[in-house]
Amino acid sequence: MKRRLTIGILLGALCMQSGCAKIQEYFETPLEEGLAYLKEEKYSEAITSFEASIDKKKDVGEAYRGIGIAYWEQENYQQAEEAFTDALLNGVDKTGTLYNFLAICDWKEQDLDGALQDFMTGIRCEPEGSELRQEMEFNVICIYEEKRDWANAKARMEEYIAAYPEDEQAQKEAEFLRTR
Repeated sequence: MKRRLTIGILLGALCMQSGCAKIQEYFETPLEEGLAYLKEEKYSEAITSFEASIDKKKDVGEAYRGIGIAYWEQENYQQAEEAFTDALLNGVDKTGTLYNFLAICDWKEQDLDGALQDFMTGIRCEPEGSELRQEMEFNVICIYEEKRDWANAKARMEEYIAAYPEDEQAQKEAEFLRTR
């Protein structure tokens, strides 16, 4: 559910930035067409449209971000990560959402250090109290656990439950970490 919400928010932001708040049958730019295909879950067509935008040197960063989302949805995390990185190199806004995508790509590819770095960068991009920031902070703890770095996992968990005392899952996880 959170994944769909995050993707929906990112798609909405992409649409607003590119001026395609209402999807139409005729598109003025390949970027708009790609965004429409993303919404329709036609990922191959979306990638083709985004690549056309890149070839025309129009909205290059946004097109790479769209390609990243299309690959993400197909669970092709390596290519998604490459596209998100290209998006950053081509001037897209450095957002918590984008770094969250990058971190999860790294995590899925077992690059735990890369995931940790991207989550930390994403946390710095997000305002205090945002749902995405909370999710990324919890994921940092999970990464430390996966690395078997119990000291950092415990320290991060104590900070986390102080900031989010209502998170019952974290309270249970904190009990587990105290036994390590």
